[in-house]
Amino acid sequence: MVNKDEKYYEIAREKLKYLDFIHGDGISISPDFLPDSFKYLTNDKMPRHEAVIKAAEIELENVIKKQSPHSFDLALELIAKLIEDGFSLPASLSGWTALALRSQAGWSSIPKNKRIKRPRQHGKAKNQNTLRNDIIVGAIKALHKAGLTIGHNHATKRNIPQFSAISIVKKVLSERRMPLSYKALESIFYNSNPPKN
Repeated sequence: MVNKDEKYYEIAREKLKYLDFIHGDGISISPDFLPDSFKYLTNDKMPRHEAVIKAAEIELENVIKKQSPHSFDLALELIAKLIEDGFSLPASLSGWTALALRSQAGWSSIPKNKRIKRPRQHGKAKNQNTLRNDIIVGAIKALHKAGLTIGHNHATKRNIPQFSAISIVKKVLSERRMPLSYKALESIFYNSNPPKN
């Protein structure tokens, strides 16, 4: 029988496992995914290679339509992951990949206006941790729904519960070698969920 405290840790571990897709799982990219591709990468019902192909196709579309440098990086990283894992690229990815590789190699047979280059970053990059923060907030909300308070009561030391959603998430993140302070997690949660007046 699992004790009640361990149940909370399991909830947090389950919710925070999605951090693997931005900090592990062989995909070394900052968490600048667009939510459209991320939903495929976290889909447990789809075979992993199909999810990676779908996410790469979405990011490639964003490169073409929006000239997104982050999508360019992610598309290349996802395609590299497919190749490393021994999967054939579908036609939707292989033509672009071949042209990108030839462009990087500087093949003179490719006209300059057809060469593929990483789009430039214009202005300041959006928050690099948006996706990470969304995952953390989701874990805190799931623990709150399971019965924990969001955080500690700072007004009085006597009212501090042994466990809070934020303290459980902090411990699980430390297990994952992603230590964040209690105050940082509190800030992440309350900045994405401002209290209602």
